[in-house]
Amino acid sequence: MGTGSPAEPLQKILPFVVGWLLLPVSGKRRRMSVHFASSAPAGAGPASSLLAPPSGSLSLAPGFGPGIFRRITARAPDLVAGEASDPYLLRWHVARWRGWQLALHLILRSDDARALHDHRADNASLILQGSYLEVLSHAWERPYRARKRLAWRPWRFWRIYLRRAETPHRLVLPGGYPVWTLWLRGPPRREWGFWCSRGCRGWRAWREYTAEQGRRASQRAGRS
Repeated sequence: MGTGSPAEPLQKILPFVVGWLLLPVSGKRRRMSVHFASSAPAGAGPASSLLAPPSGSLSLAPGFGPGIFRRITARAPDLVAGEASDPYLLRWHVARWRGWQLALHLILRSDDARALHDHRADNASLILQGSYLEVLSHAWERPYRARKRLAWRPWRFWRIYLRRAETPHRLVLPGGYPVWTLWLRGPPRREWGFWCSRGCRGWRAWREYTAEQGRRASQRAGRS
């Protein structure tokens, strides 16, 4: 008896999750937005001020109610990827259960072009606002592979982007415009890391790769 792809459960679950999160609130067709505070919640510590969501708004498709996003983003992010002073991704947890994780992501800038990365588990992305280019090969590899990823809409329900944990990729934001996504991740089953055919000789666990990059930066600074 054969087994299906590890990504298949994500494909089955995510449409139901999206339907639950984006329930129509009325019969009126109107655009709704979630507005974010520009400072940390009252009583938050010094570190929280760095994690506070930026000013701005999240506009969803007409007829959909984003009240749950307003509640989630009223607090500081649960994860900041990158330097606290210059993060490239903010994550708010929506739900976690037995290793599964549903999160709201604000992607602020493109991934580092030096290396592709993979993930701890199979995952699926649904773009709420904006678009990005998902690069699946290094610039010097042939053929060069990249896919444009567009925002999900009820009439474009197939725009759910699945990937296996082992799939190397990086995200490029056209024009540098931030992108909002829902991200569903299955139970972790491996270590994640970086793929860099030049310099670091193949796959490296993330701790090893970041330590190596830190050493190289120190060496360059010493030669300057």
